[in-house]
Amino acid sequence: MQRREFLTTSGAAALGATTLSRPLGAAAPQPAQDPACCGPGYASPAAATKAPPEKLLYVTALYLDTGIDAPDYLATVDVDPQS
Repeated sequence: MQRREFLTTSGAAALGATTLSRPLGAAAPQPAQDPACCGPGYASPAAATKAPPEKLLYVTALYLDTGIDAPDYLATVDVDPQS
């Protein structure tokens, strides 16, 4: 099995397991109340625009269909104008 096929298959299996583990119509489990675990989470887009700007961005870098034989990676981009 190729790496991408494995990731697609295992991701679909995980998604199926999480969505089918509760009866239809049942409420989804709520995230932990500790704000450190889940990011800022804003009540609305308007509330998000009032927050301080991000200083780091995390971007997935995929070589899918590029012909380059290298592993995919997660890039960290510093967008802080003061750094």
